[in-house]
Amino acid sequence: TELFKRRSNLSDAYLYRGNAFFNIGNYQNALLDYSHLLSLKAGNVKALKARGLTYYQLGNYELAKKDLDIAKSKGEYVEPQVMIDISKKLKILLLRRQLCLFI
Repeated sequence: TELFKRRSNLSDAYLYRGNAFFNIGNYQNALLDYSHLLSLKAGNVKALKARGLTYYQLGNYELAKKDLDIAKSKGEYVEPQVMIDISKKLKILLLRRQLCLFI
């Protein structure tokens, strides 16, 4: 953490720390680091992919799809099964929202 305070231009450090948080299941802190990195370097595809996967783990499939679609469009590889799973879960969410309108 001291490293971040001394040299804020070390944006890759946010990616590495975010990855460490992600790997131990601390998705909220991972999300904070990835988002901070993206505020410094908006086009960082590794951070977009990582944040998208973090949103996926947190169950926020709409934001996961958004970040992962952008990362894919910029050449970053995203596991096809992850995108299929997100699409299925978004369809279920849409159906649930539609059912709520009829109740």
